[in-house]
Amino acid sequence: MVSEIKTLRNPNRSALVTWTPKSLSFELIEEFCADTQQDLIRTNRLLAYRGYVAGIANLKAALLVAPNGIVVDSENNIHEYLNWYSGKESKKIDKLRRGEYQNLFSKSQVMPKVLRGRTLSLLSHWGNLNWGHFVLDSIGRLATLSDSSLELSDFDQILIPTFPGAHAQILLRSLFPAELNLVQVGDARTFFVEDLTVPTIPGYNRVYSSELPNFYKNIATRTPTFDRVFVSRNDFPRKFLVQEEMRRELNNFGIVTIDPISLETPWTAFSTANVIVGVHGASMAGLVFGKVGCRYVEITPRYHQYPYFESIAISAGMTTDTCYGTSGIVRDYVFTWSLFKKRSQFSMKPSEFDIQNLLKLNTF
Repeated sequence: MVSEIKTLRNPNRSALVTWTPKSLSFELIEEFCADTQQDLIRTNRLLAYRGYVAGIANLKAALLVAPNGIVVDSENNIHEYLNWYSGKESKKIDKLRRGEYQNLFSKSQVMPKVLRGRTLSLLSHWGNLNWGHFVLDSIGRLATLSDSSLELSDFDQILIPTFPGAHAQILLRSLFPAELNLVQVGDARTFFVEDLTVPTIPGYNRVYSSELPNFYKNIATRTPTFDRVFVSRNDFPRKFLVQEEMRRELNNFGIVTIDPISLETPWTAFSTANVIVGVHGASMAGLVFGKVGCRYVEITPRYHQYPYFESIAISAGMTTDTCYGTSGIVRDYVFTWSLFKKRSQFSMKPSEFDIQNLLKLNTF
């Protein structure tokens, strides 16, 4: 009889996990709840209710399902707390729950590739497809691993997402000594891992902890390059329709438009800037390299109010503000991908973006 795959949301409920907890601090949550102690208590309860845990898990004889890094133990438990914020976000986990991948340890399946020795997994959802998830959720797991007793040299292989582009390789060379065995994984495959270590994402429900920018700031160079920058977004969905008009207006205030991925190093645009204006998107992951005192203003459609980058900016010691644009997304509309791509485009009237007030610029 094929055993049922179950979901495990807390490592302390499994005898198969050696769990090393880590305390993370969330500056955005603390700032949001600063008004009353009751708000802070309610937020802490919310964190506990949703099963948020941070730390490092070690399992013996586990399955690792790539490229998203889903971990399944020998009793067919999916270790959901190791995935992207929550399993509800993952179609892959939903499929596992419905039994489409019942009993991954079954001999009737194609035998997975065996990884001997000690393995560190930094695989995460969309880490091989999106620059933001690559930097924040995959490689960013090193922030959870930092200050532990573990060293990268302790592992026989380190699994990371395959991400194209010279900027990704530059980042990897800055973080991983050449003698380490990095295994880049971009396709769907399953590994049987003898000794698996997985740190959790250094964030919760789209809010990142202070440990993430604190980790990355150690590799960012501080050679002055840019003082005031506008980080544009050219991709669908969420295309900013008045981006060219915004670029011209910002240029009048000495703010130059840049594409950080095209720069020599991923942190060049962020590590020395005093003013950053950015359209919500993967390129804003570079805020983890930002400096204390920088002014960050985010432009995003009103329907897409997620605090990814605001939480990073606040944790890095920046001051922040947000400008909301309008789009064709309305409450309770029937979702289809083609309709979303069209309606997710958004715009903004010049009067809605008071540059001098928002950026708190006094001299030019």
